[in-house]
Amino acid sequence: MHLHHPRPRRATVAAGACLAMAAAALAGSSWLAAHPSDAWACGPYVALSDAVGFLPGLVPFSVAEWVLVLAATAAVVYFARSVAAVVRASRGRRLAAAGRRAVPAVAVVAAAWALFMALQGLNYSRPTFAELAGYGPVLQEARALPAEERARRLTALCEELGRRVDESRVALGPVSDGWLRNRPSATGGAAGDFPAMARAATSQVRALNDRYPGLFAVDFSDPKPVLASRAMSLVGITGVYFPYTAEANVSCDWPRLSIPATMGHELAHRAGFMREDEANYIGYLACAASDDPLARYSGLTMAYDEAMAALHRADPEAWARIHGERDLAVAGDRAARADMAAAYRGPLQDLGDAVNDGYLKANGQEAGTASYGLMVDLLLADPALQSA
Repeated sequence: MHLHHPRPRRATVAAGACLAMAAAALAGSSWLAAHPSDAWACGPYVALSDAVGFLPGLVPFSVAEWVLVLAATAAVVYFARSVAAVVRASRGRRLAAAGRRAVPAVAVVAAAWALFMALQGLNYSRPTFAELAGYGPVLQEARALPAEERARRLTALCEELGRRVDESRVALGPVSDGWLRNRPSATGGAAGDFPAMARAATSQVRALNDRYPGLFAVDFSDPKPVLASRAMSLVGITGVYFPYTAEANVSCDWPRLSIPATMGHELAHRAGFMREDEANYIGYLACAASDDPLARYSGLTMAYDEAMAALHRADPEAWARIHGERDLAVAGDRAARADMAAAYRGPLQDLGDAVNDGYLKANGQEAGTASYGLMVDLLLADPALQSA
């Protein structure tokens, strides 16, 4: 008597359910792309990401790293076992055996993609931060400036940011240049080391909800130090937001002066702002409004870097003049960081840039990795910098 085994049917039903979830996510993405709305980002996303991030938020280490290691291990093991199952099958049943092994894999990929869309992807289609903050028209004006006027405005912006960078460096007080330019300790308890900076960064981004009610209302956990920080540096990554654990993961392999701004950037992603220019700008806003002089210096330095890069393209002479006006300590900090970045430049970083560029373009950021620099338009439109 032939006994029907229910496992293949259950696997097919599960795969169908996962594919249906993926189809729903695709439909939601298409609808939001055509009708931008903040309903998802300020509603279901908050509840879902808070639930996903609850347990990872209870521990001080990056759960994301271990999830990735386990996922990669499981994928390799499953692939090896699938190949073995196909090889063991009789010649006439190998195609059927491959199909049976493919069904769970398809289900897992579909479910992972649907969850990614719910926890991150759909937020690429929300209205821009400038629109939600009330200065969208000013941003459009900044992006439409004639070249000569843009160069003039960029020059004024860089002069103002340069002045603030110098002032914030002085406000740090008599700190050691070596301390500021070296890597933070991931576990140390001294003020300024990673755990203290992470707590401060969370408070700084959370405080933006007072200024922009409802836009930063998620249940933040502190940014996590990454054990594989050196590997991240080799592929050109300073931080990454991992939606499956709702964690802001930050490399410990960069100078202390860079860490707070990076934390603010990744926490902006946690709040549902996925565009890179907006995450940069929100990181700057959080740092610049802080009472912590290190955070202010970090955020202003990031803004100054992006503005100066844009000015260099628009007016090299103005760039050279402003660059030469910087405080000697600021110039030393920037040179030390540039030397560290140059040491990591290589084929792996080129590969990492290419992958990130493709990922951003696939999620509707047409400028790819160049979108990080679009923060400058937000700085040009910033009411606080406009009135300076």
